[in-house]
Amino acid sequence: MLGKGLVAMIENTSDRYLTVVLSVRNPPCQAPSASISTLSPNPKRFRASGGWQFVSGDELALFNDEFGALRLTVP
Repeated sequence: MLGKGLVAMIENTSDRYLTVVLSVRNPPCQAPSASISTLSPNPKRFRASGGWQFVSGDELALFNDEFGALRLTVP
């Protein structure tokens, strides 16, 4: 039921809501996409049904004003 692509699971382990910006870039396409989301103190899933379809090589960056950036590359 999840469709094609990979799922990224981002977990907010704090006791409060966090507003974050998720930026996704596919190096061959060089076309970045960004989304603003508020993460509850529970896991938040970004998946194809929510508009994201991750593939190997995609570069993800998660930003919040109070914390350093988290940067990952999809294996």
